[in-house]
Amino acid sequence: MFYKGDSIMSMKYMKNIGNEEYRRSHLQNQQRVHQADLHKMRSTPPPPPVSEPKKPFSLGINRWAVVGFLALCALICVLSVGSVITVNTSLKENGEMKERYNDLIQHNELLIKQINHLESPERITAVAREKFGMIVPQSVPKFVNQ
Repeated sequence: MFYKGDSIMSMKYMKNIGNEEYRRSHLQNQQRVHQADLHKMRSTPPPPPVSEPKKPFSLGINRWAVVGFLALCALICVLSVGSVITVNTSLKENGEMKERYNDLIQHNELLIKQINHLESPERITAVAREKFGMIVPQSVPKFVNQ
């Protein structure tokens, strides 16, 4: 059986010296080791007190600040999507209004052509002769003054 501080030398002593001498030398050796341990304990500073477990790494940002930031980002996204929808609707309405405008311009041109045709002197004289039996006088009319 070996004790703390036993070495090869102590094994040689055990072979050469009787049990009683070995026990005495072993006891002295243990006392020396114990004194050395006491000296080490006195010369080394005491271990630091046990501290609380470390907190996980934190950036120091408040939880509500993060929630507020995310809410602000969501609001910006909703507003931007809403504006895109509004712009698309406006462009569609603008295209429809341009088509309607072009149709009205064409209709107005057609109406102007019809007015010019209806107001033409040739047409008026033809309608007057056919419908009302009017004729064009050969001489210039005379006015009577009273």
